[in-house]
Amino acid sequence: MSIQEQDVQRGWLFRTPNNQERIVLGFNSENKVVYASRGGNVGGPFSVREASSIERFVEKCSERLEQYSDEQMEQVKAQCNAQNLTLTDAL
Repeated sequence: MSIQEQDVQRGWLFRTPNNQERIVLGFNSENKVVYASRGGNVGGPFSVREASSIERFVEKCSERLEQYSDEQMEQVKAQCNAQNLTLTDAL
């Protein structure tokens, strides 16, 4: 199932074909998608924080899974901050 640009919204969890999960944290001043990701272990922590163009994000994700509540989003942000994850641009 492919996703569309309008599907990319804050708080939604997406999956890539490689089973990586990405949660959209929001958009930066350059209108890039800011997201946190975790590998194939869905029980594991979000271990990377990145920004990419919306086109690239849509290209790399294969499905939209679920919408996180505000409380869950705060937990993800706290988890990223606790790991001192810096924001990087996705290649």
